Amino acid sequence: MNKFDKLLNIGSMLILLSVIALGVYRLYESTHQEPNTTLRLGTAMPVMDGVRWPAAHQTLVLAMSVGCHWCRQSAAFYRDIVQSNSSSAVRLIAIFPNSEEDARAELRGLGIDIREVYRVSFGTLGIAGTPTLILLDPSGRIKSLWEGALSSKTQSEVFSKLGILRGVATASVETTRPTNPQTMRVPELSPEKYITVVELKQRMARFGNEPIVDTRPREVFSKGHISGAINIPIDELEVRAPHELPKGYAIIDYCGYCPPCDREAEQKGIASYCSLSEFVLAKMGFEGTVILKQDLDTIQKAGVATTK
Repeated sequence: MNKFDKLLNIGSMLILLSVIALGVYRLYESTHQEPNTTLRLGTAMPVMDGVRWPAAHQTLVLAMSVGCHWCRQSAAFYRDIVQSNSSSAVRLIAIFPNSEEDARAELRGLGIDIREVYRVSFGTLGIAGTPTLILLDPSGRIKSLWEGALSSKTQSEVFSKLGILRGVATASVETTRPTNPQTMRVPELSPEKYITVVELKQRMARFGNEPIVDTRPREVFSKGHISGAINIPIDELEVRAPHELPKGYAIIDYCGYCPPCDREAEQKGIASYCSLSEFVLAKMGFEGTVILKQDLDTIQKAGVATTK
């Protein structure tokens, strides 16, 4: 074999290895996609267990959560949708991050008669807050999105998009709310519910390592978190917290606190992520929960161990 043939063989081997490497990379990319984090118009609704698309001319998905103040404020509007849809022209589905039993109890207490109720992970679907209404076409693609408590004008827009006429307004939500005062609403967090990283270090020095729960989605937690923190995404708190968090201790909740995001959520009439996680923990009996309000970079610079 002459020198030219050797070079030709080496070049062929390099090309073959490059093709194999590219194939492996594409296979890896196709099987390691990040989960959807944002719902967008025109995109397909992520798959939900037990739900098949298409199933109707249109489908309206109501994303709610137990104890959500703005969901309850909007209950009369949701009842109007159900009652005005007497011919079932639109398929109605309610989804919750809570257990199906608690979700159905919440809907009964609000007088919202929706048959299809599912428990789903909002982080996986890309739902940032509640309430959120998602209108789907017959193929399961997103036609319209509405977030928060809606104005009268926007409510009329929803009915127009649904293609149904709004019936007579139902009674105020106040008359049908559950009577248990502990489930009346998700309260706004008071200033003493927040702690800084300096206060965290002081608590660590005084009380030792208090339990830290990270209520962010798994994919976010995996990119960086406080060392030793337990990751329980918010939609799993009710099931896992009683078994994985110690009772009788103050719980420190790292929920990715974002002041601009919380202000925007409040303006939209949406329960913020942190207020909802604190509400769920309090409901489960963890009354001393506090929110750590710094980002990971600040926490790391302050000398608290983090894992990335």
